[in-house]
Amino acid sequence: MPADAIPYRIDGKRLLIFPDGIVARNHPRFEVGHQTHFASYPKAGEFRRRT
Repeated sequence: MPADAIPYRIDGKRLLIFPDGIVARNHPRFEVGHQTHFASYPKAGEFRRRT
């Protein structure tokens, strides 16, 4: 999954990707993670699949 290069501290609100591959809002072993690129990309809605 593509991720932004900027690391974010866990805030319980942002969905993050952690070094062990877990995607979650919190992690017991890590204090920082990376936000998915899909969450920050301004044109993400144009590429979402319609179901």
